[in-house]
This record gives sequence, structure tokens and C-alpha cells, in this order.
Amino acid sequence: MMKRLTAILLITLLCIAAWPAAYAEETPERETLTYGNYQYVILDDGTAEIVKYQSEDHDDHFGQVALTIPAELDGVPVSSIGPECFKSYYGITSIVIPDGVRRIGSRAFYDLWLLTSVTIPDSVTDVGENPFAECGALIEIIISPDHPVLALKDHLLYAWSEQRLISCLLGYRDEHIDIPDGTRSIGSLAFFYNQCMRTVTIPGSVTTIDDSAFYASFALTSVTFGEGIEHIGSHAFYGCSLQNVTLPDSLKTLGKRAFGENRGLQGISVSPNHPVFETYEGALIERDSHELILYPDQKTEPRFDIPQGIERIGPGAFSNAVHLTEVTIPDSVTSIGDSAFVGCESLQSLTIPRSATELGTGLFHFCNNLSDVVLPDNVTLIGARWFFSCKAMTSFTVPDGVSRIDDGAFGSCDNLVSVTIPASVTYIADNAFAISETINIETNESWLNTSPNLTLTVDPGSYAEQYAIDNELNYVYSDTGVRQ
Repeated sequence: MMKRLTAILLITLLCIAAWPAAYAEETPERETLTYGNYQYVILDDGTAEIVKYQSEDHDDHFGQVALTIPAELDGVPVSSIGPECFKSYYGITSIVIPDGVRRIGSRAFYDLWLLTSVTIPDSVTDVGENPFAECGALIEIIISPDHPVLALKDHLLYAWSEQRLISCLLGYRDEHIDIPDGTRSIGSLAFFYNQCMRTVTIPGSVTTIDDSAFYASFALTSVTFGEGIEHIGSHAFYGCSLQNVTLPDSLKTLGKRAFGENRGLQGISVSPNHPVFETYEGALIERDSHELILYPDQKTEPRFDIPQGIERIGPGAFSNAVHLTEVTIPDSVTSIGDSAFVGCESLQSLTIPRSATELGTGLFHFCNNLSDVVLPDNVTLIGARWFFSCKAMTSFTVPDGVSRIDDGAFGSCDNLVSVTIPASVTYIADNAFAISETINIETNESWLNTSPNLTLTVDPGSYAEQYAIDNELNYVYSDTGVRQ
């Protein structure tokens, strides 16, 4: 149970850290003004957009308030509520949006866990990505039956003119959701952090599931797709608990890591005649690009031989495949995506072929039993977090020709005692070998800690020697084996 909770916490932190940047709305630089608890900017039409709500009285579970947003700020009419401007004000229990507001920005009321009711006027005609993401108690959105843009169906908020599902009201805690027939698209973050939904049925009328639509819906174990889905966006079901997935023949495109971090995934199925995708021993492959997209993390076979002809290993393709001890990569592979083998706890060794010239970040982090990786002689860098937390690694020889060792490349490798660095290396990140960071909360001063057992083998007069001196690391010379 503790292991599961730890995994959930890790994915939650990744969600919180990652998606706001990915979905940030670009706004031009404008002077920020303050009126009461509100910061706002003047738009081109002379109206105000609220960009930040600030109140120490309402930022926790105390001082609860039913909030009515003012129609004017210092005499200027409010027409827009900006993205994330009420984020994480936990004391707000209800919100009334005034008439005259035309736009609600993406995630405007994100993470208001006590929010139960929102009133939206008919003047609102533009709604961004789920304004109510992670509002876990929301059970009521009050809109008129003749609202020109919005409608409610079965606890789901729609932009009805385009039949776009904007948001699921999380306060109802529905374990099963049948998305109504007629829905055309499921918007970004529509079911973000839904902790109760276990199964969902998506009708054939839906053609598009946008990026991160079901992101971090940890309880979701089953999804049924209707024939009609054409596009599933990046991270659409990232961090769910799906066990088996069948993709319809109508599916044309699948975004990056659409089913990433589904710990418990046993298999993805497609028909033998699927025009875009195929499977090989349980792994999902895109035919035209020859990309291995996903290897189910709960397959129990200890060995997997990537078939000859595969050219790309996608981002997170083998993520958390905890039973794999051995993977062979053919010389047809030219690219290995970010975090391709992250969390492969049983993986012990791996050889990357010379053909693989594009190597992403975080390739092997949290591969706790990985002790030996053979890199090709044409590799030019050790990428960011490649071997982060590879606890079994005790020694490593950086190939000749490598010029960079990037951020956290060997971070948290607690048992690493020997690294040989050639003279070709001209850059090493400060935290490349850090096993922890210490922060003085009084002075906010921080410093990196490295293992006292770590020794670098360097060439005399090299960049690596100076790096060792500057960072007070043990080092020896490669030609004599002793420090001079």
C-alpha cells in the first residue's frame, strides 16, 4: 500500500510541476494594477482582466467565504477572468461571476477544494481549458437554460455549440461515467485529477480527446472507446490505472505518452487490420514511423527483443516495466525518446547501438538495478538525468568523444565510487554527481552533496580535473592512478 501511495505522490508532483507550463496561455505585457484583493490589467477595449486574486484570509480551510467577483475594479468594467488567477484559494466555497464577463481563462479556479457552487452569467461566451480543474467538491454550476454557449449534461459542462466537453463536476464522485452520445470532443484537463471515476465509456461521436483530458485520474481502470475516435492527445490518460486498452480502427494519431504512467497496464490491443497501429509481443507500434510507442509495464516476461526495423523508441516507452531484466535494441533504432526506460527497476544492463544518434533526457532514471550501460563510440554527451538514482551503479567510464555531462546525469547514484572522464569533456553540470541538496531554511542558502566515496579519474590539466578541484571531489590521474 505504501509503495502505491508513493507512486501516486510521485505522479501527482509530476502533474503539478509539468502541466501548467505546458498549457500556459500567452498574454501580452501590460501594466498590472491593484484594487482591493484583485490584480488586473486593462485590455485593448478598455475593460479589465483579473490576473490575480490575493487574500490571506481565504488561502486555507479557515476564513471560508462565498465570493462574488465585482463587476468593476476602480470603475473599470471586468470582462475577463485570467488563467489560474484564483488558483489554490482553498477557503473559497462558492463563486458568483458578474454579468459582463465574457471570458473565463484556462484553469481560472484551479485547485479550489472547498468550492461547491459557481454561477456563470449569459455574457460568458469564451471558456478556456477546464477552469475548474481539481475542484474536488464542485457539485453545482448555475447557468441559465438559454445560455448562448454553455450547457450541463449528466454532471458534465459543455460548450454546446461545438459539443466540447469542458469539465466534469468532481463533487459528484461518479465511479462510472457514460459520456453522452453527440459529444464531439473531450477538452484538455476535462477530467483532470478525478479520483473517483473507475470506468468511462466514450461514444463514437467523439472524434478528439485533447491533451491531458484524463490526466492523473488515478482510479480509472477501464476505458471503452467507440468507433469514431480519430485523435488521442499527448498525456491524455497519463497517470491513470488502466489495465487493458483496445484502440479502435478509426484512431489516426496518438499523442506523446498518451497512456504513460499507467502502472498496472497489461496490454494494448488493436485489430490485425488496423491502418495505423500494430502490436508486437504486447508492445504498441506505429506502422509508418516505425516507432515503438509503449510496452505494457505489467508484462511479466523478463526479456524483450525489440524487432529489427523499429527506428524510434518513443518517450517513456518502457516506463515502469518492472519485470524486464533485459532489453535488446537493434541497429535499426536511430532515436530513443525522453525517459524511455524510467522506472525499469529490474533492468540490469543495456547496450545502445551506434545507430541511435538521438538520445533524450532521463533515459534510465530510477532504474535501481541497472549497473552496466554500454554507450556507442559516437555519443557526444551524457544527457540530463540519464542515470539518476541508478543505485546499483558503482563505476562508469565516459566514452572518448563525449563533451558534456548534463544536469543530474549521475544524481542520487549513492553507490557510485568511480567515474572515468576523458579529456574531451569540456562541460560538467554542478549537480551532475550530487546525491542530495541541503537547504538552510533561515538563510535560503543551498549546497549540493556528493558521495565522499566518489573518485573521478581524469587527465592532467583537463576540464574534469579543474571540476574536481572546484567541487572538492576526490580524483586520480588516468595515466598513474594517483593524484599528483
